[in-house]
Amino acid sequence: MNEVLFKLIVLRYLDSSEEIFYLGHDINIIIEIPQGFFDFKKKFKILTLFKEEYIDKLRPLRKEKGAVYVNQSPIAIVGEVLQYYEEGKIKRNIIHLNFPIDDDDIPKYEYFINKYFDVENQNYYQKMNFIKILSLQFQNFFQSIYFDYQFDFSNGIQDLIMKARQSVIKNFIFSEAITHPKEKG
Repeated sequence: MNEVLFKLIVLRYLDSSEEIFYLGHDINIIIEIPQGFFDFKKKFKILTLFKEEYIDKLRPLRKEKGAVYVNQSPIAIVGEVLQYYEEGKIKRNIIHLNFPIDDDDIPKYEYFINKYFDVENQNYYQKMNFIKILSLQFQNFFQSIYFDYQFDFSNGIQDLIMKARQSVIKNFIFSEAITHPKEKG
């Protein structure tokens, strides 16, 4: 790691599979170091040579490159489902996530995500892992025919399925949530 940091920060190049990539001097390199159990600056002395900045608040989320529909963006998936959860729409509604993302919705998605992910000294990687794990769980859940509340009208278990849908989504959210805001429903 010391060698990689030295090449990247001081010599300003990276080599990978016999290819060398040079970085110009007009390119700023920012390395995010989490505040955790051990001190990276003691382990990697080269980091002490550079200016430090503490991030009080992460920059706003932005739509993933190439994502046009909600189901192509983990941020949009999690934002939409958290909004549905808060509005009580998980029980009865068939949730389709294949509609276009509006760029104006990104701040709304961030609002709902931040409501469930709120930690001191948070970093971008923690937040994105929270989002990616939840988006995978939500996608798999909504593809399951067993949780489709219209699936079994004949047996009269529709009420049970609706309660289970709300409960399962709640458990996904709060098993992954870093902090637990006031639960709704």
